[in-house]
Parts: sequence; C-alpha cells; structure tokens
Amino acid sequence: MTVFSGLNSLKIKSFKNAISSFVPPVVTVPLKQERGKELECLVKPGETVEEGQLIATSKADASSFSSNIYSPIPGKVESIEMTKCPDGTASEAVKIRFGGSFTFLGRQKKELSLATLTAHMLVRAICDAGILNTFQTSAPVLFAADIQKAVDSNATTLVVRLFDDDPSRLTDSLISKLFFDHVIEGARLAAKACAVEKIVYVSDLKSKEDISQRYEKIETSPFKELFVYADKRKYPVGFKFQLYKLILSETKGTAFSSISQNDLYTDSSTMFELYRTVKFGMPVVDRYVHVNGDCLHASGLMRVLIGTKFDFIAEQYGNFLKKPSAVIVNGLLNGFASSTVDVPVTKYCKSINFLTESKTPDQRLAVCIRCGNCRRACPRSLSPDVIYRHITGDLSASKDYIDSASLCDNCGLCSSVCPARLPLGQQITDFIDKK
Repeated sequence: MTVFSGLNSLKIKSFKNAISSFVPPVVTVPLKQERGKELECLVKPGETVEEGQLIATSKADASSFSSNIYSPIPGKVESIEMTKCPDGTASEAVKIRFGGSFTFLGRQKKELSLATLTAHMLVRAICDAGILNTFQTSAPVLFAADIQKAVDSNATTLVVRLFDDDPSRLTDSLISKLFFDHVIEGARLAAKACAVEKIVYVSDLKSKEDISQRYEKIETSPFKELFVYADKRKYPVGFKFQLYKLILSETKGTAFSSISQNDLYTDSSTMFELYRTVKFGMPVVDRYVHVNGDCLHASGLMRVLIGTKFDFIAEQYGNFLKKPSAVIVNGLLNGFASSTVDVPVTKYCKSINFLTESKTPDQRLAVCIRCGNCRRACPRSLSPDVIYRHITGDLSASKDYIDSASLCDNCGLCSSVCPARLPLGQQITDFIDKK
C-alpha cells in the first residue's frame, strides 16, 4: 500500500463562519436523493406547497423505513421535469417557484424537549425528517436504516468522523469547528436512538488542543465518550477501515477495544443535521456546502436550500472569474464530475469545486497499460484493474476477485493514479451498489 502525504492544502483557519444563501426564485428538487433510489412524487403542477411540506416519499413495508423529501420553500409547483443530479445521474424533479411565507426560515424556532423521547421515538423522528447518513458520500443512505442495521447487528459503538475523508473538501471539518456543541449533542441523540453505550469521535491531530478545551465546557455525557486523533496529512485516513484500525490501535485494553466494522459510522454533517431537525422538529430542507475553486472570487461554507442550482450559488460569490472547465461535487479524489452548472443541490451534496481548464485533469480515457499503479495505491490491497476489466467485460475474473470488490472504501486513489484515466473507483462503487 502507498501512503500519500501532503494532499491537504486547504487552510481551515481562514474560515471564520458560515453564510446563508439567498432564497432562489426557483428550486428544482430531484426525487432521487439516496443512491439509485427515486421516490414517488406526491404533488402535481399547479399545486401550492408550504415550506417543509412532504412532496415525495418511498413506500415503506414492515421491514424498512420510508424516505421523505420536503419542499424547501413555499410556492407553486411549476412542473415535474427531468434534471441532472450532482452524481451524474438523471432524475425526475419537482420545480417550485417561490411565493408565500416561510414556516421555519427567518422565524424563531422552538426547541423541543428531548429527554422523554425513547429510542423508538428518536428513530421515527430521524426517519420522518429525511436525514441521510453522508459518511460515504458516494452512497448516501437513510440514517434511520443505518441505525436499524446497527441495532440488528448488536452494535456497541457510534463512531463520528469530525473531518473530511477527502482532503479537497472542508465541510465536515468546518461544521465540527463552527458547530462543535451541536455535533456532540446530535451524536448523543444518535447513540440513544441505536442504544449504544459508547461514542468515539475521530478528529484531526492538529485540532487536539482546541477539541479538548471545547469538550471540557460541555455537560457530562450519559455515554462513555472518547476522542481519537488521526493524522489528516496522510491519505487515506477517514474511511471506515482506516478509522476502525486507528481506534483499535488506540484503545487496546479498554472498554472501547470492542470496536467493530459493524458498528455505526457517521460524520459531523449528519450529526449536525440530526441536531437541527430533531431538536426543532423540522425536516431536512437545506445543506451546508463547502463552495470553492479557482473560478470564484472567494470560497466558504454556505447554507443552501435543497434544489438550489449551482450557477445561482456562484452568483453569490461574485459570479465566475473564468468559465469553469469542470465542476466537481464532494471532492477531487472521491467525488463526482458534473458537466454543467445547471445542477441542483441535493441532500448528499457536501462540496462544489469550480475548476478552470488549467486545474482540470485530463479526462481522456485510454486502455489499461497494466502499470500496476492502482494496486500499489490501494489501501485495501485490491486489484482495481482486474475488477474493472471484469465489470466492463474485458476479462472474466475469479470469484475471489469479484468478492473482494466489497472491501473497496471508494477512496479514489486508484482512479487518481491511473495514467489511462480509467474510472476505476467509480465503476467498482457502482458494481457494489448493484450486487
């Protein structure tokens, strides 16, 4: 395995606060928010909707939870139309034109009393709010379903990553810095929901002193809590396998050494979203997005309504200095490339990077030259080239190779070191999702 150092060139200290986006005149809300799952639309063109009104849902059965999508603004449904999504797929979407008064935005929110909520009531509130677990941005899933999975596997620990797995993104790191108390409270609610006794927070080694000081000021937890620190200057360090190995090595002989990959892994974005929605009894209607790139005058963490188009966000940063050659969503190493800025923000959108032509890597594909770079780079010691060729039909791989694909963390290193520019990581991720 090759360890890559010095990938994180972004300076978190330069970001002092988050800003709120203007309300767009029109939002386009895709009916596909979870990976590969399109929901059933509940509204029709010409209907008037309120902010926070349920506009799409999935049909739940006795063994699953329903997914919900809510209107981020009040207004009138103009149409149900096809749109491109940040992950490159297409989906039907509800187009709503703003009009009327808000239910949540700009109004004093009443905090709900959470002490009396049982684990079952918390899971239901988390499900109803439509919260996704964005720990793995390439495969966001309904957080309530992840909680149930943890309960069914007798999980004992909640693991919360407080930094970004992709070093070209600062969303989770900034949320942890700006809303630390709320992330901690959200984690404790999640731990109660899945009935675990222990919470492990994994933070960047550089933030150790600051984290310790801030944590001391928070009220005593009913859970056993531990902070573990990762060296974020190396990559990869933020995926499940790396976190599991790190925690295991740091907790030998303690109550936390029972950590398992079947425990519940999540991130600060999800915990902050859980806090905001459950604490105030509101659904997911917006996202905190790290907006950056050399096409813009500035960068920052922006609270954006779901369905806001990328070009409308760029306007609020003074529009483009140069026309973007590429738009990368959720990080340069394991994110998605968008061919247009006419794309709406979704619930799994963490960052948007607008790149000029000089910063855009060559995307022209060639044939595999059997260089072995992807094998040397893979932190899980896989053979991405063999798996890729099996997926594309160029090779009939053995069952061992095919089964090994499930170990992929989707760190993106194989794709980044491939001289043929083959989409190795993306193809393997799609292959796993379809199995």
